[in-house]
Amino acid sequence: QDYDPSMIYWDVIDTWRKIFLTGLIMLIDTQEGSNKMLRLVIAGIVSMLYFGILLAFRPYKRKDDYNLAFLSNFFLVCCFSLGMILKLCGETDGSDNDNGGSISFCSRFIGDYFNSYRASLMVVL
Repeated sequence: QDYDPSMIYWDVIDTWRKIFLTGLIMLIDTQEGSNKMLRLVIAGIVSMLYFGILLAFRPYKRKDDYNLAFLSNFFLVCCFSLGMILKLCGETDGSDNDNGGSISFCSRFIGDYFNSYRASLMVVL
């Protein structure tokens, strides 16, 4: 086995996470799921929880397996985070604020340099 003896059920946890992120997430907000951020937020939360559990329990015997699981989950969290940025930047670009000016969410919280185009490049790379 690839896991410590105390983590015999780790494969079950990992399999349920994969099933949730690839299949069950599609059952959330079926009316407007592709237009809303709810799926991204829930997938990001599940990935962050798994990330924390992975850091806390360190279930793998070999350090290489642990490093691979750590990096792959880290990149998954990054992809979900950048997907949220893409969605927010696409929805709020050019919206007016109370002062009459036009300051988008991206400009206010992320900066002018990091727009949705650059975020998509980071997701691809």
